[in-house]
Amino acid sequence: MIIGREGEQKMPINDRTVSRQHLEVTPLQDGRYKIRNIGKNGTFVNGVMIDECIVSADTELRLGSTFKASLHQLMTGKPAPARTDISHLKGIYERYSKDKAELRKAQMRVTYYRYLATGLMVLCGALGYITREYDNFKSIRTIAILLFVPIGIVLIIYTTLYQKRLVKEQPDKENSLVNKFKTDYVCPKCKKFLGDQPYEGIVQQGRCPYCYTLWKKE
Repeated sequence: MIIGREGEQKMPINDRTVSRQHLEVTPLQDGRYKIRNIGKNGTFVNGVMIDECIVSADTELRLGSTFKASLHQLMTGKPAPARTDISHLKGIYERYSKDKAELRKAQMRVTYYRYLATGLMVLCGALGYITREYDNFKSIRTIAILLFVPIGIVLIIYTTLYQKRLVKEQPDKENSLVNKFKTDYVCPKCKKFLGDQPYEGIVQQGRCPYCYTLWKKE
C-alpha cells in the first residue's frame, strides 16, 4: 500500500508537506508492517526519521512536518482499537511458577532425606569397622550407633511413606495445576492459552499471537 496525498489509504491527507506518494507499507505474517519512506520531507517514528522500519498498526507516525496519525488510522480511516489490559496475567504466572516449584521441592526433599539416611548408615558402618580393634573408641562407637542408626531408620521409613504418598497424589496435583494454568493464562479476547512463556515475554510480544489483540502498555 502507498500512503500519501494521492495514496491508497482510507484516511485523506491534505497536508502539503506530505508527498503525493510518501510511504510504502508492506504487511508481515506476524501482524506487523514494514514501512519505507519514499517522501521528500521524511517519515518519523517516535520522533526519529526513518528510511525503513518495522511497526505495529497502532504506531503513531509523523509524515512530513506536522501530519500525525497511527498506521491503523491511515489504512482504515478509523481510530486505532483500544488496547486490552493483561496485567492480571502476571499474578497468574507467578502463582503457577511458585506452585510448580513447590511440587519439585517435595520430590527433592524425599531424595535429600533418603541420601541423608543412607549416609548415616554408611557412617555408622565405617566407624564400627575402623574402630573395631580399638577399645578406647568403644564408647564413641556405641553412642554413634545408638544415635545415628535410629535416625537413619526413621528417615528411611519417613521417605518411603512420603514417596508412596507423592506417587499417589503428585500426578493429580500436577495435572490440576497445569489445567488451571491453561484455563487462566489466556488472551482476554479470544480466550486461547498463551503458552508457558513468562509474563514478561507475553508483554514484550505486544499482542495476542492468535487474534492480534493489542496489549495495554504498562
